[in-house]
Amino acid sequence: ASIEGICIPAAWVRAAVNLLPPEDYANGQIIVGFDVAEMGKDLSVLIPRQGPCVSEPTEWGQVNTTESAWRARDFAEKIGASKVTYDSIGVGSGITGPWSTSDVPLTFQAVPVNTGEAPTETVWENGKTSKEQFINLRIELWWMVRARFEKAYEFKELGIAHKPEEMISIPNHPQLINELSQPL
Repeated sequence: ASIEGICIPAAWVRAAVNLLPPEDYANGQIIVGFDVAEMGKDLSVLIPRQGPCVSEPTEWGQVNTTESAWRARDFAEKIGASKVTYDSIGVGSGITGPWSTSDVPLTFQAVPVNTGEAPTETVWENGKTSKEQFINLRIELWWMVRARFEKAYEFKELGIAHKPEEMISIPNHPQLINELSQPL
């Protein structure tokens, strides 16, 4: 069924499934997104990407944020990640402490992101800045991902040429595919 106000239409998400060959980007920097969950509730999830290619998510539950911090660190180091971004407010605030006080330095850059902050000064194709268009950084980031999915759809379904780095390619992971089309 169609729902009005979906940020990323399901057809755009489906068009991005296995859109680009990951081996073409295997030499690129690995960046990991880390969504931290509270013990006993949702799952913590790590999603790596190289260039426009997103890899399979890794998830776990039933651990506190300190244990999640160490699991995420081990995962990022194992795959050679250069950067891990994570939501630093709410539950995610529990990641900063272990990582910043560790006796062993991290082998990657830890990037805390407060999605409640003001949008950036990014200028969009319509000439407006993110600050003029969005209420906070969370909405701006979702819209940036939306633009990548839109270009992936245009490329695959309409034959419109776009640079690969402007698109996104995701694995055929049913839960990921479903959840990307839920935010309104």
